[in-house]
Amino acid sequence: MIMGRKNEIRGAGAHDQAELDEAWVDAIDHGAHPAADMTAGLVVGTMVATEGGWRAVETLREGDKVMTFDGGLQPVGAIKHGVLWAAPMLCPEPLWPLSVPKGALGNSQPMTLLPDQPMLVESDAAEDIYGDPFVLVPANVLDGRFGIGRLLPVDPVEVVALGFENDEIVYVNGSALAFCPSHIAGTVLTLDELASESEILSEYHVLTPMEARAVLGEARSGAPGDTPEPDSHAA
Repeated sequence: MIMGRKNEIRGAGAHDQAELDEAWVDAIDHGAHPAADMTAGLVVGTMVATEGGWRAVETLREGDKVMTFDGGLQPVGAIKHGVLWAAPMLCPEPLWPLSVPKGALGNSQPMTLLPDQPMLVESDAAEDIYGDPFVLVPANVLDGRFGIGRLLPVDPVEVVALGFENDEIVYVNGSALAFCPSHIAGTVLTLDELASESEILSEYHVLTPMEARAVLGEARSGAPGDTPEPDSHAA
């Protein structure tokens, strides 16, 4: 079980604020509204481990049971569909998704990650610092590591965000592990839920980009073959 203080997942929080501010100003200068719809979630086509086997995330429905890292099979409580970037101009570079080659995160096939999607990684340094080898890091800090790199989206990137009763980590594309919060940004909470939300302590702590770099070290440049193989966790 991953322990730690609760850290709210916010779309803009994982990016350098100055970069995002510049991106928004650029969008407005081009006559378009800031249009970063969803910077966390799973890209359409991502395969998720479920009660009935592997299914594309876009085929899941509320109530379907998904295999989680800590809680076994858990029913999906909420689903949100959207796109990464909806403006007519090119997506700003800080928001580009990441191309993940086969095996980089335990994934059995290449996959695409959104920049703010927290992923569970295993690290000896994390165990030394936090007492647990498994830590959650925003995908954007993986740029330049394990052959992972930014990818300019030419077509709209369709996204599906899954929500559960509690924060969960789900298996995607093999042994890759993606964080799904109990509350999806943009969904409506009842007054009772809003009142009790602050009392709920998450067992998962998503490292800030600075914390993640301290654990992972500085990103390396070069071909995917030049990067070290990450620690992996088998499903």
